[in-house]
Amino acid sequence: MTLEQMTRDELLLAVQEAQQDAESARSALTHERVLHDLQVHQIELEMQNRELREAQLALEESRTRYAELYDFAPVGYCTLEPSGKIRDANLTLCALLSIERQTLVGMPLGAYVVMDDRVALRLHLRRCSSEKERVTTELRLNLPRMGVVTFQMVSTPVLQRDGSVVGCKTALTDVSQLKRSELRLELLARSSLALSRSFEVQTTVREVVDSLVPAIADLAIVDVASDRAEWTRVAVAALPERRAVAEALKRVPPPRCELTEPVYLAEATAQALSPLLGERDDREAVLTAAGVTSQILVPLTVRGEIAGVLGLAMSDSRRRYGSADVDFAMDLATRIAVAVDSARLYRHSERVSRNRQDILSIVSHELKTPLAGVSLSTDVMLHAAPGHDRRDDRRHIERIRTGVSQMRKMIDDLLDFSSLESGHLSIDPRPTDVISIVDESIEMFTPFALEKELKLERGSSGAPEVMADRGRVLQVLANLLSNAIKFSVSGGAVTISVEAIEGERTVRVRVKDTGPGLPKPAMLHLFERYWQAQETASQGRGLGLYISKGIIEAHRGVIWVESQPGSGTSFYFTLPIAERARPASRGASS
Repeated sequence: MTLEQMTRDELLLAVQEAQQDAESARSALTHERVLHDLQVHQIELEMQNRELREAQLALEESRTRYAELYDFAPVGYCTLEPSGKIRDANLTLCALLSIERQTLVGMPLGAYVVMDDRVALRLHLRRCSSEKERVTTELRLNLPRMGVVTFQMVSTPVLQRDGSVVGCKTALTDVSQLKRSELRLELLARSSLALSRSFEVQTTVREVVDSLVPAIADLAIVDVASDRAEWTRVAVAALPERRAVAEALKRVPPPRCELTEPVYLAEATAQALSPLLGERDDREAVLTAAGVTSQILVPLTVRGEIAGVLGLAMSDSRRRYGSADVDFAMDLATRIAVAVDSARLYRHSERVSRNRQDILSIVSHELKTPLAGVSLSTDVMLHAAPGHDRRDDRRHIERIRTGVSQMRKMIDDLLDFSSLESGHLSIDPRPTDVISIVDESIEMFTPFALEKELKLERGSSGAPEVMADRGRVLQVLANLLSNAIKFSVSGGAVTISVEAIEGERTVRVRVKDTGPGLPKPAMLHLFERYWQAQETASQGRGLGLYISKGIIEAHRGVIWVESQPGSGTSFYFTLPIAERARPASRGASS
């Protein structure tokens, strides 16, 4: 039946049935949607539960790792109350303090801090609590099995929500090895300074050995082989409670040590000290009293020879030597050996110098006596012989006189050289007229200048008095004039000029010649002892300028040379003006 054929009631009934069908369909659809939503929600909950379980597992693993890191960290960790009581501690700190955690908690950390550092601990905690910032302090803890150990204490505040401090998280790091390394470097530096201060080995080595106790050793010994191959105990240092052992070790000469390599005993017995004792009546008593528990013996070796031995020993059961201590001992032994060898070489050089000076003095004085006799004889021969014989023999006698004069000059140079080498050149400075010294020198050398057809003159008119030894200044001018005349060509000139340098309170003397000049390489060595230019090596001993330099420097002056090849040479030297110098001398040039 179509809709057109249906009555009104039938149509209403059909509409109602259709609405009911729609409602039923809509209800079924909503139910399916709810079921679907419930299923989705259930899946989401299961995923969240899984993630939560995984997060919990990760958290537990993290807590376990943190606990392991905290407990077995290489440094001691703890939480301290502001008063210093330990609220919590890791196993590392418990192991350091040799105590169980449950016993340690509630104890004050200050109980383990050495007495002198407890004030520093209180200040450390006060700063951390009041300033609410990270604080770092070095403290010494007295550990049951290790003795006194230096720690770096670093604390950060533990804050509540309101910002108040309820404690300090603290890390304790053992820096004793670092401090010990710093101590070793400091001791090596101080030892080097002490050993370089003097050639008195017994004094310097004793100072070094004393500095080793108690920082590096409880007992320290240095034996040294003398020049005659005898062994001497130059230094012994020990703790006050083992002073009797030190005195016993000093009393008997040490045996010759046969060590060629270092001997290191981390765990030593009382017999370890035997190589330094030798055979003696109280040997066993000394070994027992020393109570050595750890020891290092190092030979003092220099230039392939054994110069002595260094011994370091511990008598404290809580202190042991390590490889770093052996390196330190070897380094120190090397420095002591070099100092011992330097002192030995210095003594040898002193003996050689004294012997040379004694020989020079003896030979010089022994030569002067016969030379004086020869000189006197030549004078007598020149004046006593008849006129014709005097003329015939004058040339030979004059040759003898010249030889005698040269030998006297050589002897005087040798004596002055010896005095310079020993640092005992004598001068007697007095207020002196330098112009008169120059004029006297010109008068002395004028005959030699005329013989070589040279003009010798003074090129200045005056200068103030100088503080000088007249004889020594004459000696310098004689050396300079002799060289100037010797190396100048005929027809030239030698000029001596004097000039006051007021700003420097000195007088400068210049000796200028018109000779061939000097090459630059030669000028660098002119004032060295025994040095001579190759072209003039047969004309002297190379001592004149060296002695002149010593004389001028003894007057607190300087001497130098200026020259150009082909343009002559000028030698200069200065002398100090006398404090109350008279006005400049006046006079005509010679």
